[in-house]
Amino acid sequence: MNHKCVRAVVCALALMLFSGALQPLLAKTGSRSKKAWVASLAALAAANFLDVHVSSGQFEANPLLRNAQGRFSLARGLLFKSGLSAGAVAVQLLFLRKASAEDSYTPTAVANFAAAGGLTALAIRNHCVADAYAGATAPR
Repeated sequence: MNHKCVRAVVCALALMLFSGALQPLLAKTGSRSKKAWVASLAALAAANFLDVHVSSGQFEANPLLRNAQGRFSLARGLLFKSGLSAGAVAVQLLFLRKASAEDSYTPTAVANFAAAGGLTALAIRNHCVADAYAGATAPR
């Protein structure tokens, strides 16, 4: 593992630990499962930020996220990824509004933590392979 990969892992862990700064907010929330859901939203936001940060300026295969030069467009990436996350959270809020049980927060928290883990793994992978594509031309 090269030093860039180690740095990416350290940044990912720091972002996850940063979610501990949400402790005052979590203290005001109700049940334990609701606290886990709020923490999972923070983890999802941090993972999205990490993914956008790592991808910024790199060659991008997804035509929705790349600019005319074939590189990741920060504006498109932020808009697309935040839109997807906002949509997912909106669906969760609708689900939680209809569900009466307090345990309804648990499956949504698990889904958010799983998505955050997947995005973090993807960001670390993108960061580690960025050097391999440094001399490549833009995809067509």
